[in-house]
Amino acid sequence: MAAPPPLPDVLVEEILVRHPPDDPASLLRAALACKRWARLVSGPGFRHRLRDFHRWAPMLGFLCDLRNEEDGGATSRFMPASTFRPRHADRRGWRTADVRHGRVLLYLMRSRFAPFRNVFSVWIPVTGELRELPKPPRPAESWGAAVLCGAGAANGECGHHPGCHSGPFRVVFVGTDSGGIFSCVYSSVDDAWMDAKILRYDLPAREVSVIERPPTCYDFQGRALLMSMEDGRLGFASVHYYGLRMWTREVGADGERRWAPTRAISLAKLLPTDALLAYPCLVAFADDVELLFVWTALGGLFLVNLKSGQVRSVVIGSDFYGIIPFVSYYVPGTTLLTFQIVSTSND
Repeated sequence: MAAPPPLPDVLVEEILVRHPPDDPASLLRAALACKRWARLVSGPGFRHRLRDFHRWAPMLGFLCDLRNEEDGGATSRFMPASTFRPRHADRRGWRTADVRHGRVLLYLMRSRFAPFRNVFSVWIPVTGELRELPKPPRPAESWGAAVLCGAGAANGECGHHPGCHSGPFRVVFVGTDSGGIFSCVYSSVDDAWMDAKILRYDLPAREVSVIERPPTCYDFQGRALLMSMEDGRLGFASVHYYGLRMWTREVGADGERRWAPTRAISLAKLLPTDALLAYPCLVAFADDVELLFVWTALGGLFLVNLKSGQVRSVVIGSDFYGIIPFVSYYVPGTTLLTFQIVSTSND
């Protein structure tokens, strides 16, 4: 009896694409089953199919800045929230400035005695690539920086496809010194910073606006944070006693935008009782997947899923600076042998 014909590639892809994106170990095991499946999974067509099917990239983990006890410096550590593990989870001497589309923007902070030297690197955890950037053309006393997808900067839309972390990127740097506020942009294509520019606020044109906080939100530090709603609108979350209040910007009958309450969540129903013996703090928010990071001095760190209402406790030390979620796809490909993918299953 003749063997049945193999399934067409399109049907195999339809099966493989249904692997949960937050469990990349299962997709890797499937890719290792045979060369044909590995070829299909590593192809660009499958990556786009993965994005179209699941819509949102998963949160594979988060970056946490820890304090080194020996010298007071910092270590940026990748804390997993899935079966993905980077080869080097710790970046000693670095802190995380920003995370976007699979890229981590790091800045040098070797010790508390060493001043900031405007040294940046871009790290891609899913490939292990670490690229040190040239120094910005103008040093800053106070600053902020963000890493952006170069494709999105070029055409206005990235779409966060699974392979965009391997493409061009830009770093926007805004700083202040004795001469005022300035900005410059790094391009990975040119491997250079564009000339520093002085920022000017045009008062008549109102190019920069100030948004007041929602009512009843009096304490911003640790008690509230900005967030992106599922429809792309600006959102706001704040702690009110032992509950969460959610707000979003809506247009009123008079045409003016105002904060409007959208949801109230009782943390007393979600967190352990002893965790709420101290007031909770809001640490971070993972866009798209709608995960809120809540910290209490007695209970530690909790991940609250705003979609399902599920809560997960994360073991982490108390001596940390900040947390930034790492939301990205992982698709087995040319860097297959450079990964450490571990499974949390019992088989």
